[in-house]
Amino acid sequence: MQQLMNLWSPGTYSSVAQSIIDHAFRKGFDVLDYLRAASNFDRAKAVRVPPAGFRDDGTARWENKNTGEYIILDDLGKIRSYGIN
Repeated sequence: MQQLMNLWSPGTYSSVAQSIIDHAFRKGFDVLDYLRAASNFDRAKAVRVPPAGFRDDGTARWENKNTGEYIILDDLGKIRSYGIN
């Protein structure tokens, strides 16, 4: 679990753990399943939004249009959020 947590950024939360628990709960995931799903996101099958640079909050969103999955990464490549639309 620690290895998976190391892939995350705390973002606007006070800790990485708080960010992960809140995101997993709000999106209806078991925490460990959420960590695994986020770490397995395949960016090769996704499009980047924006295509270059970063959004105003310093992040980039990757979306898989076929599965509805998305991941949001900060400018260091750390995960800020993961979900399915």
